[in-house]
Amino acid sequence: MPAPSLSLEDLVDLELRIAEDVEADPAALDARDREIASRLTPPDRPAADRPALIRGWLAALRDRGHQTGARVTRALRLTRLALVVLGVGAGWGTAAYLLAYDGRTPVNVVHTLAVLVGLQLLLLALLGLGALLRLIGGERVDALPLVGDARAFGAWLLG
Repeated sequence: MPAPSLSLEDLVDLELRIAEDVEADPAALDARDREIASRLTPPDRPAADRPALIRGWLAALRDRGHQTGARVTRALRLTRLALVVLGVGAGWGTAAYLLAYDGRTPVNVVHTLAVLVGLQLLLLALLGLGALLRLIGGERVDALPLVGDARAFGAWLLG
């Protein structure tokens, strides 16, 4: 499978640069971009593919101190790590609670399996249902009971 054309870091930086350039002086932008383009594509060589040009343009702007994409990527990695640590801690704590044995009452294996395995199976079923609904898509899914309401609530929740 080929690598993606632009990384998340590149996309964040590109979006930010475009947003900043809207308010900038067009003549200054033209001069800046011509200078960058002259370094990226010498006159004796044809232009490279567009993603390579965009990556080169972003690299030239990053040399000028723009590092927002790298910060966003690092923050995303730290968030993933925090979620993994939180998930392991929650699972460990749940298992420790359910399997705690003080010598007086035995551990109820059925309840333990219901919580530790049953919830995972429920989440897997919900994931499969979500994938199926995404395949169906469109207005047919919104017509299903509670699905349209759940989508509207999710859209409201996310802003």
